[in-house]
Amino acid sequence: MLKTGDGSGMDDAIRFRIDAILWLSAFTALLVLSIAFRIAPQMTVGIVMLALLVAFAVGTSDSDR
Repeated sequence: MLKTGDGSGMDDAIRFRIDAILWLSAFTALLVLSIAFRIAPQMTVGIVMLALLVAFAVGTSDSDR
């Protein structure tokens, strides 16, 4: 089992891969949004606003308290 925070080589390798995946996912999302803004700007703004509202609702829900 992996221990977190001990600075082991395995922990660093996993953290590096997770960071790379997150950066690539963010870059891909920005690329898709930039293409969508060129094709259908009004719909893209609506979808982005809906996603932000859902993220806000999930972030502020007190179901985990």
